[in-house]
Amino acid sequence: MRAPKILSMVVAAISVLVLTAPKADAYVFGYSAGSQGDVQLVVDGATVNATHTGWYDDSGNHDASNLNYVAANPAEVGIGYRDFFVFDLTGLSRAESATLRIYSYDISRSEVFALFEVQTAISSLINGTSSTATYADLGSGVSYGNRSLTPADSDSFITIDLNSAFLSALNSTLDGSSPQIALGGVVTGIPVPEPASLTLMGLSLAGLGLTLRRKGNRLGAKALPLPDERAAQCPNHGACIGEGLSGKLY
Repeated sequence: MRAPKILSMVVAAISVLVLTAPKADAYVFGYSAGSQGDVQLVVDGATVNATHTGWYDDSGNHDASNLNYVAANPAEVGIGYRDFFVFDLTGLSRAESATLRIYSYDISRSEVFALFEVQTAISSLINGTSSTATYADLGSGVSYGNRSLTPADSDSFITIDLNSAFLSALNSTLDGSSPQIALGGVVTGIPVPEPASLTLMGLSLAGLGLTLRRKGNRLGAKALPLPDERAAQCPNHGACIGEGLSGKLY
């Protein structure tokens, strides 16, 4: 058996192992309450609290009375949540710098959280009961900034620097007739492989390297056996069934 064939077998086995690893809950800002001061826009040193926060899920559901701002990637947990933040800019002057401060509550795993413009009318955004178009709007369009988050950021204020595109939108809002501006938030990160997957990946590559060293440029007819992925990753099958997002998160 030639080296390229064995290498392709190992790569394929690793790919299956990573892709079939159990999915843990993957969200940011879980259990958030949307309390006064939880979300702040800091403009040239002046702090403005969000007047409204909330989320839409990927089926368009929205509860106007729920101020939680959880965000989650549907590719990771089976259902998507995108959040929004609304601010009243009354009394502010044209801005040169801006940041968003968010109290993180619970961050379940490492993710990238990104902010976007919101084109949906703010009255509809706040009071809407169902709209897949609004869900799509919250994670598309002009980017306003992003930040990588980890579970270590839980229960603390995190800061996201807002870019020149946001400053342009903010100043245009200040020049207009309505003093309100909204930002949409979405989880865009790719899930990190589970620790068990990384361990078996390392063992597989180490085994391949050992075989190559022993046989020089030729490999023997019998390749090193791969470990049983399912047994190695989850001896107790029932314990590996993911629970998904619970109602408590939002």
